[in-house]
Amino acid sequence: MARRADRAGITLREQRVRELTAVPDEGAPRPVSRRRLLTGLAAGASVLAVGGTAAWWNWRTDGDDPFDIPPAVAAPKARALDAAKGDYVLGEAPEPLWQAPSALSDRPAAPLPVRDVLVVAAAKGGIAAHSVVDGSVRWSAPDVEATGRYLSLSDRLVAAVDREGTLVTFVASTGEPKWTAPARAASLLDADAEAVYLITEDGRIRAVNRSDATVRWTVPIDADLGEKAASRGLAARRRLVVTAADGSVAALDTADGRQVWQHRSLTDSGRADVDRSGGTLCVAGRQLAAYDLADGKELWSTETPDQPSGDPAFWSSPTVDGRTVYATEVVFPVRLDLRTGRPTDWIHTGLLQCDAGSPLVLQGSGLWSVATDGEQAAVQALDLSQEQRPTWTFPVLRNRDRYWITGDANRVFLVDGTSLSALPVF
Repeated sequence: MARRADRAGITLREQRVRELTAVPDEGAPRPVSRRRLLTGLAAGASVLAVGGTAAWWNWRTDGDDPFDIPPAVAAPKARALDAAKGDYVLGEAPEPLWQAPSALSDRPAAPLPVRDVLVVAAAKGGIAAHSVVDGSVRWSAPDVEATGRYLSLSDRLVAAVDREGTLVTFVASTGEPKWTAPARAASLLDADAEAVYLITEDGRIRAVNRSDATVRWTVPIDADLGEKAASRGLAARRRLVVTAADGSVAALDTADGRQVWQHRSLTDSGRADVDRSGGTLCVAGRQLAAYDLADGKELWSTETPDQPSGDPAFWSSPTVDGRTVYATEVVFPVRLDLRTGRPTDWIHTGLLQCDAGSPLVLQGSGLWSVATDGEQAAVQALDLSQEQRPTWTFPVLRNRDRYWITGDANRVFLVDGTSLSALPVF
């Protein structure tokens, strides 16, 4: 009888926690206070309901909080190479720091540096975290849908979407599972200190609180978000900027999802590229332009004549570094003043030609991109510290249509088809 009474009591407590924490799917639900949530859990239940569905944890009796996560281990910086010290021969590129052949899925997904690990789409499905130091696999999560993107949450957690549309999180350095939210997600957009922003399975934008995994708001958006992971987001200063698949850029208020401003048809096809510094948003598409992040007011835009062939000119890959923006005009990288939009002391016409889809990465003293020469492509680094600005050119890529580069802690990470490697910087 005592056992039966205990089970009945647990059932009642679980039911009470569901009532306390259940969030309706439609509209903008009232968030559950953190004290109310933790009080219900402390009553003896081990279930948290989010979006009307239960997410289970092994709740520890020592007060361990799945939302209170310490920062990940700091990324150990690689040493920048110096030709004067004999680290490499001028005119010759040094060897990669490490290589991991066949480490990646054959479906492209950008790698994500998070302190001492690099999160990638794993060869056998899901995601995997590789050590930035030697490329070894630190942990993996096979049930994650890698094409739905993955995000760093303040360098503490990695957020992703599993095959059921659940928002899942893992400790960045170890892969330990933490909180989940059944958010019916198709893909992730971005995150700030308060929420994770995503596209739902039915094409709406949803914000999930990072403090308790409840849904903050869900809103439709007047833009074509495209297929899964086609649109991207950038969250900063109480704005969520969505670069939609139809070429429009819209900004939502992160407090309630209200659309604050929108600019349509900024590209001839596909989504625009964006980056920002402070309250200035830089957008690359038909033109390179800067907007006030708060209200969408245009601050400046470039005058871009058509190419000699008659084809329209276009911009891509804006990378903002303080008051400077680097971007690619058709195939040539250009450096401009973010405040005025005017070119600064150089325009690298002829010195470096980039693939139009290549990111521009600032790492060490170099500007890194994938350079093209006819049918071939290779990683090239332009030395920004030298008057003559010599370059490094690494071996030709085997997969011109399936590559990506990104950088962190004096390393440039290269995806070449299913191969992953880390390149040194100077």
